[in-house]
Amino acid sequence: MPIANLKKALITGASAGLGAEFARQLAAKGTALVLVARREAALEEVAKEARAFGVDVEVVVCDLENPQERRRLANSIALRGVDLLVNNAGWGKLGPFVESDVEDALSQVELNVKVLVELSHAAAKEFSRRGRGGIINVASTAAFSPLPWFAVYGATKSFVRDFSHALAVELEPMGVRVTSVNPGPTRTEFFQRSGRHGLFEKQLMKASDCVREALKGFEQGQRDVTTGLSNKLLALLAGLTPRSLSLVFMKAYMSRR
Repeated sequence: MPIANLKKALITGASAGLGAEFARQLAAKGTALVLVARREAALEEVAKEARAFGVDVEVVVCDLENPQERRRLANSIALRGVDLLVNNAGWGKLGPFVESDVEDALSQVELNVKVLVELSHAAAKEFSRRGRGGIINVASTAAFSPLPWFAVYGATKSFVRDFSHALAVELEPMGVRVTSVNPGPTRTEFFQRSGRHGLFEKQLMKASDCVREALKGFEQGQRDVTTGLSNKLLALLAGLTPRSLSLVFMKAYMSRR
């Protein structure tokens, strides 16, 4: 399914990082955009860059964690003529679970899981009715194994990946493609909000390279796209390693951070 066949994309978390990069690269391919985030000024900056490619861009300021606001957004997918949904919004916080603020934990579940499911449901219904469309869900390499000290975030991303794979099978006969994208550490604002700015600094992948691989995989019909060679090797290793052994390794790895 070439991106050129899809005329308008709705991108969540589009004010920075991977979301902004999805906007740039899709605009370069001629895709009209609906950019969604809370920060209007940052969204307008991304929109300005995207409009330079000659595409229509709509900015939607929306607090996705507010059920009423995201319900309005979900209900507008059909009216706006969106045929590609990029569920990119999400966040995580590192640290011991017992020392965390439970509201932070619930916020991660709300944004990473509930928002993604609600928007995916609205898009899937509309796209299957039309007989074409696509959904790109941004998961993470954190989905490959339980992560001590990153327990909630890793679990939400495991959900995103499994949900996306199942949805891909259901929707494929209806002409709708679903791809799960698994970035590793990427040069975005993510680690600033996570509380560990500078973490994995030497391992950070460029957002542009990550999105380029994601869109290529989507166009090729891949249900699962892990970006970066080292992350692909990690995914292969995770699939071959018993969970008990994986947890021993991840305990040692994460405790040093």
